[in-house]
Amino acid sequence: IGQAELKRAKDYIKGKFLLNLESSDEVASFLLEQEVTLGKILKPEEYFKKLTKVTVSQVQNLAKEIFVNERLNLALIGPYKERREFAKVVKL
Repeated sequence: IGQAELKRAKDYIKGKFLLNLESSDEVASFLLEQEVTLGKILKPEEYFKKLTKVTVSQVQNLAKEIFVNERLNLALIGPYKERREFAKVVKL
């Protein structure tokens, strides 16, 4: 990802977060999630501060850890009765 894409993602997360704070259910969910995962509750300003510090390099490194070919699975469904026909279409 690039810097512009990361900025858009952060802006999206911030906007969605602020909209969710208008719902008491979402506020409760946010507080519970923090308590369970962090053992403490962050104020929205602290949450945004941490989000702002995330770098492209950090995202790329995490993606490399998560998206490892040996751990990927794929399920495909198509109108083909024979595997050979399907394999031609998806170039297997």
